[in-house]
Amino acid sequence: MMARYSHRRIENFLRLSDNAPNADRKGELLEDLIQYIFEKIPSVTLIDRNFMDGDRSQEIDLAFMNHQSKSPLDFLEAILFVECKNNASSLNSADVRWFIDKVYDRGSSHGIIVALNGITGNPQENNSAHSQILRGLQSYRIKILLITREQLLNLNTTDDLVNLLREKFVSLMLYRTIS
Repeated sequence: MMARYSHRRIENFLRLSDNAPNADRKGELLEDLIQYIFEKIPSVTLIDRNFMDGDRSQEIDLAFMNHQSKSPLDFLEAILFVECKNNASSLNSADVRWFIDKVYDRGSSHGIIVALNGITGNPQENNSAHSQILRGLQSYRIKILLITREQLLNLNTTDDLVNLLREKFVSLMLYRTIS
């Protein structure tokens, strides 16, 4: 059963994040939004936020438990790692590569990047950060899905989020494109 998103709430989180006094607060507010969006799916629950690995060298913003047997996100793994970025410019290839490394180091094969201003490069040419996502897929079998500000603003229901992620997954796997 689909749940509706509050456009007012999404827009408010984005506005607060954009106007936050520092990068930490911007990230925290964007994480709040992503937690709201994902936890509207009944089979998805937050496990942890801003957690470090054992030697404290890598932090991941959000981890969700995806209860696959009853989840519309059954095409994704049981644990979903999400990186949230509200940078002034597009996310660069080094940042994308760093997230791929964090997902790989945890033995996972799926990750979601929420980059409000997208990533660098041209999706038709698969260059720059786009090429890193394809390299992660080809070399490590890591599937990275990208969500942008525009896509967040177009979400009306949880079905919209599921369909968006499904389309991105299929596009990446079949056509090797990042939409």
